[in-house]
Amino acid sequence: MRTLTGISDAPVLRPDGSVHQQRGHDEKTGMLYETSCAEFPAIPEAPGQDVAIQGRDRLLELVVDFPFATKTHRSAWLASVLTPIARTAFSGPAPGFICDSNVRGSGKSILMCAAGRIATGRELSRMSYVHDDDETRKAITAAAMVGD
Repeated sequence: MRTLTGISDAPVLRPDGSVHQQRGHDEKTGMLYETSCAEFPAIPEAPGQDVAIQGRDRLLELVVDFPFATKTHRSAWLASVLTPIARTAFSGPAPGFICDSNVRGSGKSILMCAAGRIATGRELSRMSYVHDDDETRKAITAAAMVGD
């Protein structure tokens, strides 16, 4: 009997740094990769640091015109793209990501939709910010229970 630890509709990163990118069950992670929404380009078996840097630069080029307040905020967006991909490579909690601004219409939704599309080929779940701590806690708990 095979172990099934989860189902993914996007390639997954293994703890050893390799990528499960073939449809079907992965013996190393127990993940089942089945996609219906996107075709992902093949990932080299052993990409070097130069490939990682090129990938980072290509991702950041997509948001070059977004008015991030600091480089740290831009890095957090990059982490929001990479965390869903790397989630199967580590155990323990994973961060949630918040996108805010000091003005309406700055492109927050577009920014986060782009992160989801890049990582998984679809939009990730999201919710609007609530100014009440109890309501925020309830919303986050509900999202976690649904599995988003």
